[in-house]
Amino acid sequence: MGMKKTEYKSNKNAGIHRWAKSVMPKSAENIADISPVEIEKLIEITEAEAEMKRLASFPRLNPNPIAEVDLMGQIHYLNPAAERLLPDLRKRGREHPWLSDWESLVLNLSDGEEKVTVREVKADVLWWQQSLHLVEEIGQIRIYGMDITKRKQFDEDLRESQCRLEMVLDSIADGFYALDREWHFTHVNDTALRHIGKTRKEILGRTLFDIFPAARGSIIENEYRGVMESGKPRHFENPSLVTGRTLEIHVYPGKDILTILFRDVTEQNRMAAALSNSEATLRGILDASKESIWLFSPDGFVIMCNETALLRFGKSADNVIGKHFNEILSAELAESRLARLKEVIQSAQPIEFEDERGGVIFLNNFYPVINTDGHVYSIACFSRDITDRKQAEMEMKRLNRTLRALSKSTQAMLRATDERIYMEEVCRIILEDCGHAMVWIGFAEGDAKKSVRPMVCTGFDESYLETVNVTWADTDRGRGPTGTAIRTGKPSMCRNMLTDPAFTPWREEALKRGYASSLALPMISDGKAIGALTIYSREPDPFTKDEIHLLMELAGDLTYGIMAIRLRSAHAEAEAALHESEERYHSLFESMTEGFALHEIIYDERGVPCDYRFLDINPKFEELTGLKREDVIGRLVTEILPDEAPKWVELYGDVALTGKSIHFDNYSPVLGRQYEVFAYRPAPGRFATIFMDITERKRMEKALSERTVQLENANKELESFSYSVSHDLRAPLRTIDGFSRMFLKKYGDNLGEDAARMINIVRNNTEKMGGLINDLLSFSRMISNSMSISEIDMDKLVREVWDEIQALHQERELEIKLTKLLPGFGDRALIRQVLFNLLSNAAKFTKNRKPSIIEMSCYSENGNVVYCLKDNGVGFDMAYYDKLFGVFQRLHSNEEYEGTGVGLAIVQRVVQRHGGRVWAEGNVGKGAVFYFTLPQK
Repeated sequence: MGMKKTEYKSNKNAGIHRWAKSVMPKSAENIADISPVEIEKLIEITEAEAEMKRLASFPRLNPNPIAEVDLMGQIHYLNPAAERLLPDLRKRGREHPWLSDWESLVLNLSDGEEKVTVREVKADVLWWQQSLHLVEEIGQIRIYGMDITKRKQFDEDLRESQCRLEMVLDSIADGFYALDREWHFTHVNDTALRHIGKTRKEILGRTLFDIFPAARGSIIENEYRGVMESGKPRHFENPSLVTGRTLEIHVYPGKDILTILFRDVTEQNRMAAALSNSEATLRGILDASKESIWLFSPDGFVIMCNETALLRFGKSADNVIGKHFNEILSAELAESRLARLKEVIQSAQPIEFEDERGGVIFLNNFYPVINTDGHVYSIACFSRDITDRKQAEMEMKRLNRTLRALSKSTQAMLRATDERIYMEEVCRIILEDCGHAMVWIGFAEGDAKKSVRPMVCTGFDESYLETVNVTWADTDRGRGPTGTAIRTGKPSMCRNMLTDPAFTPWREEALKRGYASSLALPMISDGKAIGALTIYSREPDPFTKDEIHLLMELAGDLTYGIMAIRLRSAHAEAEAALHESEERYHSLFESMTEGFALHEIIYDERGVPCDYRFLDINPKFEELTGLKREDVIGRLVTEILPDEAPKWVELYGDVALTGKSIHFDNYSPVLGRQYEVFAYRPAPGRFATIFMDITERKRMEKALSERTVQLENANKELESFSYSVSHDLRAPLRTIDGFSRMFLKKYGDNLGEDAARMINIVRNNTEKMGGLINDLLSFSRMISNSMSISEIDMDKLVREVWDEIQALHQERELEIKLTKLLPGFGDRALIRQVLFNLLSNAAKFTKNRKPSIIEMSCYSENGNVVYCLKDNGVGFDMAYYDKLFGVFQRLHSNEEYEGTGVGLAIVQRVVQRHGGRVWAEGNVGKGAVFYFTLPQK
């Protein structure tokens, strides 16, 4: 690098001027291009050079090393200091670092205008500044050396310090720059450069007003001058002269320098304003919170609380804030809360706990508030009313248990094969998973009492079911949950057995066993309740709407499972029955007394039957026709019976086409036998024939026809006989009775007692004979009279007959008990006779009972109405039952109970003519029950 001599003026230490000479790079235009550090260095070099010149005349005494070396590098002279400080210089010569790069050095000195040069070299651990002078007179170079090791170390330390300072300044987030007293920029960091929008080269050395013209006369200038004059720092905010955003500016005075730190606080100010608003908002939120919020000191004083806390506590802020726990809480609660505070302080961790006060459950969270030294200086408490949540959790647990029971019952349904075992497993699942006291299943019976029959039970005390005696009728024992659920088809609940009046019949036994409530769920199949699933609990009103919904679904699955098991069982039975039926069919096919043949119709191209083929025949077919199986199976009728085929193809083809069955008789002149034939279509394109030999039957029908004519003639004779009895026999009886009465009237006073008694016996027997004739006529009319069938209001008819019977027995205490009687279909007059005979009998045979009680009821059975008439009379011996409905048959003497023995025979004949039946049950001395049926439609 070329060097040049330059003079410069340095302003240093408050106006003290000095001139310095130095060697500067040729590239430097003026002193402004060199940094203050370089200037200081040049000053020191110049001063050292001057000092060496002064000492040059005293080489031996000079404490610094001096050497004279020729242009070839040969050492001619070393002063004592050089010999001492550089002991190996003479020996090593040009190899020594002191003489490094010798050729270039000689060339520069000999060719250049300047005959002096200065350089720095390092020899071992020491740094030397050399001043080299070309002494042309002697052709040698004199070297003056100065130890600058300490200065080099200082320079290095200074550079490192400056680098560190620049790194620190550039790394801080705040903008930084420094100004001298003439407002020149001496330092600026990267943050400030980014803010200003210029490079460091564009800023350093220029004035504040060069960079910021708007600063002149502004607050900025005034504040900077105030700091420089007062020597005291100032802090203020002002809009940026570049961006207009708000800056927070800190100005610090120094010796001939101002240090300025600034930061953009626009967002910070906005956030501060927002924070101020948010604090008010936060307080509003805290006061609006439904949680009680407290702040406690570690020793138990209340620092702060919100409005909710005050409302729940029931005190004003003045009576709470600043108070100790012992002043505002009960002794027990204060001790508990202080223990909780101690726990938080010791662990420095939050704690959570629940407690109940006045029936309300609170969830409390204590959080430690920790300061910078790691100590807990306050405790925040958040207290929330979780009563509803706890109840919801309990409800969710119940629902989860019920869902688990529902799932298990579904699995049980899938694997169930036995109905009772399946029901027992479902009851056990409900009991164990849902946590109830007892579960039972009852089926609704169709009896008159509408009983509920318990099927299975699981629980605390299964013997309870022995006491229930439940019905699904609308009675006291049918208005409990189980009966109501079956009757209405909807869930029914007893919320509290102690207070529910509908549960009165079972209360005592239930309370003994600790039951408090129950829920009955109907088991619905095909729209009808077949029974109920009843659940007992030890708690009052434990069943929620959602749980009932799930349990109802479980009851539905239970019903479906029961019906599925029954269906599978019925299917298995049906399969067994089908197998048995097939076996019976095969047996019947082989052993039936009728001939059977299965055929397949053959059609021509127009779809018209033209032939048929034999597919199967039974043994009887062979016997009746003489055709063998091996001769007909698979063959056409035109092959077997070519002459008769057209007739049969036309007849049976119509059956196969239309599906219309035919039934006809056919006489075979070949066999001389009469056959009855039935033909039908078992499948499209096929027909079957069943036929039997009716030759003998036809003969019997002919004989029967002839017999019928004879019977009709006999009936006519019987009617004539009845007419004769009615007219011819009654006339002599009236004569006997009339003359006997006249004889007693005329001669009664002259007759002895025996004679009068015998005449009365004659009259009594004449009267009885008349009664027998009347009953005989009535009985015969039952055979011949036609009937007019219509619906009969049995309630009304019975009451009419009973009124008539009561009129005949006004002196007796007769009582009849009637339930609602279903209507029947029949001849009203004939059924009236039946009721009259039965009620008269009941009245007659209860004459020795006080009171005489007759009961009448009915029920439906297989499309008929069964009417029951019960009395508390003398009854009868079932050993003589076969005589009960015979003509003139009596089970009691006439002296005991009068009668002719025809009344019950008439009852039987009338009921049989209506297609019904009549029967009775009796026990001597314990009354009798008579039953008869009439069609319901």
